[in-house]
Amino acid sequence: MIKTERLRLTPLNTKDVKRYIEIAKNMRRQKELNPNYFLYVRFDYTSAKTDSDLKNAVLGLLTSAETAVYPEVTERLNICLKNGHIIGYIGFLYSPESKISSDLGIFLDP
Repeated sequence: MIKTERLRLTPLNTKDVKRYIEIAKNMRRQKELNPNYFLYVRFDYTSAKTDSDLKNAVLGLLTSAETAVYPEVTERLNICLKNGHIIGYIGFLYSPESKISSDLGIFLDP
């Protein structure tokens, strides 16, 4: 865990599935309100027609985050308020094969 004065960064995991379903619904709502809303996610949330479909998609994403696969080295962390409420996530990706690039992604709930 990483603590700052205002935020906590904690490991992303499957126990957070309910909050990430809420976040996915918020993303879908934002895209419906504004078709130009920039959105990049690792699953097609628009094809999830039922809450069960959405839960399965989100759970799959969280499961893959818990079990990052080599050769990529990844770290994905929840961004939480001091009270533990998840407001987004941050991801670090390093590919040892390239040796010259890495990625940083930050997502905050709309």
